[in-house]
Amino acid sequence: MHRCVGIDVSKHHLDWTFGEDGPVEHLPNTPAGIRRLLERARRQEPILIAVESTGGYERQLVVALQEAGLPVVLVNPWRVRRFGEGLGRLAKTDPIDARLLALYAERAQPARRPLPGPQARRMAKLDAKVDAAIAQDPEQHETSEILQSTPSVGPGVARTLIVDLPELGALSRRQITSLVGLAPYARDSGRKSGMRKIRGGRPGPRTALYLAAMNAARFNPVLKAFYQRLRAAGKPAKVAFVAVARKLLTLLNAMVRDRTTWKAATT
Repeated sequence: MHRCVGIDVSKHHLDWTFGEDGPVEHLPNTPAGIRRLLERARRQEPILIAVESTGGYERQLVVALQEAGLPVVLVNPWRVRRFGEGLGRLAKTDPIDARLLALYAERAQPARRPLPGPQARRMAKLDAKVDAAIAQDPEQHETSEILQSTPSVGPGVARTLIVDLPELGALSRRQITSLVGLAPYARDSGRKSGMRKIRGGRPGPRTALYLAAMNAARFNPVLKAFYQRLRAAGKPAKVAFVAVARKLLTLLNAMVRDRTTWKAATT
């Protein structure tokens, strides 16, 4: 008897199934949707719930499952995909992924991770409150959607920018990069020209943008090409990542100012 649950997580939805052959239910990835999923999962009494790591979209769900005492495990998407390929399952849709996760949990029995500490649980609850506040404010909700239309900008980065950088979209390119601390400062003396460095600014948005830049250098076609040009020109990786973060910030600033999405802003 199948006793494992698979949950495919995306930015807006949760697709889950009990066993690889069970029906797949489609729920919103919201606090209300997570509560409904918890109620249904409890009744099934699963031995394991597999959730694929999606770069932040799964965090509130995983914490909620763990706090409810349900046996959840966060799994590596690469391992699940290789597992599916080994079975000849090459198609990829949300329902297919949910069933594959349930089968992976049953066959592989991946080890469960410890419950996050109190700070991580508090952060997840704070994130949920911020998300709820943003959802209730039409303008902030639209801003969140604009930011997350950008490849490499997930809910965590969007949330940080909305909360800690309310000036986004209201300042010039130079002003916003200086405010965040991504504007390079000269270190010249006499005939010597030192390396430009960043300093000051707001550490929260700067860290979020730097992490997004590292991801963008791999997966965002526009910023990946920009990063590769910098590296080809001999720039060290860290310097190139900072430049990508600065370019990303200026693009996001213009998008919020003009109320346009990434696709419209870069085509």
